[in-house]
Amino acid sequence: MSGSDITINANYNWKVKFFSFLIPLLPFLDVYELGFAPVSISEVLLIFFILISVSGSLYFSSKNYVVFIVYAFITSLILNIFGDYFSFSDWFFKWIRIGIYSYTFLCLSKKYIEIGELSEFFTRFGFIESILQIFQSIAWYVFHYSIILVVPFLKLHYVISDYNEYVTHIMEYGGSVWRPSGLFLEPADLALYGCLALICCLFYSKKPKIKIAVIITISVLMSLSSFGIILILIIWLYWVFKANKNNTVYKLFSIFIVFSALIILILNGTIASSVFYRIGTIGQSGSTTGSLRLLRGLAIFNQLSNFHKIFGVGLGDLDTYLIKFGVTTQYDTTLKPGNEYMSTMSYILVNTGLVGFGIYLSFIASIFTKFKAYYKRILIISWVIICISNSNFLNISYILPLVILYGRDDIHSNMMGENK
Repeated sequence: MSGSDITINANYNWKVKFFSFLIPLLPFLDVYELGFAPVSISEVLLIFFILISVSGSLYFSSKNYVVFIVYAFITSLILNIFGDYFSFSDWFFKWIRIGIYSYTFLCLSKKYIEIGELSEFFTRFGFIESILQIFQSIAWYVFHYSIILVVPFLKLHYVISDYNEYVTHIMEYGGSVWRPSGLFLEPADLALYGCLALICCLFYSKKPKIKIAVIITISVLMSLSSFGIILILIIWLYWVFKANKNNTVYKLFSIFIVFSALIILILNGTIASSVFYRIGTIGQSGSTTGSLRLLRGLAIFNQLSNFHKIFGVGLGDLDTYLIKFGVTTQYDTTLKPGNEYMSTMSYILVNTGLVGFGIYLSFIASIFTKFKAYYKRILIISWVIICISNSNFLNISYILPLVILYGRDDIHSNMMGENK
């Protein structure tokens, strides 16, 4: 091997290690924004990596998703030309973000992600975050002492950008609306990261890391995220019945741990009532997060004209459309005009219409058909549940399961080699 080949390989290996470390770190950095532009620190780092890794021809991991992006871009341009609700700056920044995230999982994952290293970092970061959140929860629920783990003086990449305003908001009504979420701004973000870390512990490690998985599970349960609790149960049950068909000890231990944690939560009246309240308020008027994410998008879609129901309002134009035509729903009581808060699935439907939504569903069907291994299927199932229940299309967390899905799976290929 020549000196130039060694240099090229060393440069490539450095990028693989750096990217596998960067991806699990990005959700924590996505909490903070640059002071002079609506861009998060995580997006700046992602742009930096894209710039240093661009070389040669492009290979897209999914043609179906490329078709969806091209359709959404073209229709948004056409609607901008003929519509009267276009805001270029808002549209521009959203499409830069969409382009960055799409390029990351479509082009970079297969080339620069090794699942073994990525899983290790996800597990470590997930464990640290869980420990912090558990201590934070104990301090709050037992001693009613709030420990805010958000860095002061940095602009937040959130609906509320000021740190002091954020603290005032979560401590409103004596902190009754606050649920400890570790280094994240919302429990849903913590729960999503915890669920992905749990998948890495159980499905993408040479041996399941049960102790760490249990700690992560406790953290997600203590976050009181309804979607997180449901997803964490699905992941454990899927692992018990798919990954450990012949291991009765693991099955019994896992079932014991999960149900013990649930019993502890149920016995704690305050925590249990909070969870059941959040699930029970779905469908009611007012800004409960369940109603906002699951039902608000559908309520907006029902108010669109037939034309916009078919083609959408244009991806990147929703906030200006809502303001221009005064579109509101019964779930908007505390939301400002133009707020786009809704589940990712609803966001796709409203922005790209039935045509775009159909193309998007074809992408989901294609990955479910392509990836048949149980450890791939759990990522797809989890990602779909996240898209249905979370508002994260313009967020780094949206592509995390897809990055793992399309990464180079050295874990299972090595395990199969060892078993030959």
